[in-house]
Amino acid sequence: MQTKNAPETVAPYSQVLKVDKFLFVSGQVAIDPKEGRIVANGIRAQTAMVMENIKAILDVAGYSLSEDVQSNVYLSSNGFVQRI
Repeated sequence: MQTKNAPETVAPYSQVLKVDKFLFVSGQVAIDPKEGRIVANGIRAQTAMVMENIKAILDVAGYSLSEDVQSNVYLSSNGFVQRI
């Protein structure tokens, strides 16, 4: 399962994997799928882009954000990644 409304994966893995009633979405970054590059307008625009990408992936699988059970967010600044 894949959608053109979210960026293509940069490694050999799927955007999304469905197992029974569970859906596992691959990690997303702030890449605009139309432009093929990272949104450069700051953290708000980047966060919005990530959420739009996730929504597009969920939509193609027949799910929505309201059905999300767990999400992990990783922030990076100067090469340091922090999970929140």
